[in-house]
Amino acid sequence: MQSSLTATHIYSYSNDLAATRAFYEGLLGLPVTGQLDSFVEFNLGVTYAFLFAPEMEPKATSFSTLPGWPGDGAQAALCSIHCTPEQLHAVRAALQSAGAKFTDPELRDGAWEMRALDPMGNTVELYAIET
Repeated sequence: MQSSLTATHIYSYSNDLAATRAFYEGLLGLPVTGQLDSFVEFNLGVTYAFLFAPEMEPKATSFSTLPGWPGDGAQAALCSIHCTPEQLHAVRAALQSAGAKFTDPELRDGAWEMRALDPMGNTVELYAIET
């Protein structure tokens, strides 16, 4: 049976919307689709919305992992973003110049993968399929 359900939004929390916007728009290059004092949202194919929650603490200081990945398996959100190899290396350079926490790209099963922590400790994976 084919589902007619379509995801439209993914929600998360941010205790600093300016830092969240600087990370997702400024470093990753995601377009902002809306912002008010209470939220900022980005286009990821679906809307990735961050709700302002000043009392929230970052969720993790280490990277979330998927089964089979090395690491400590932190329990925090993980978002995967497909990009080109050129985009992956450009984002890596932006993350490095901003002093963000990230892993170096590594080739895994035919795709270059790297992970970064957003300001709330959510892991963002960028992957580029090698052609």
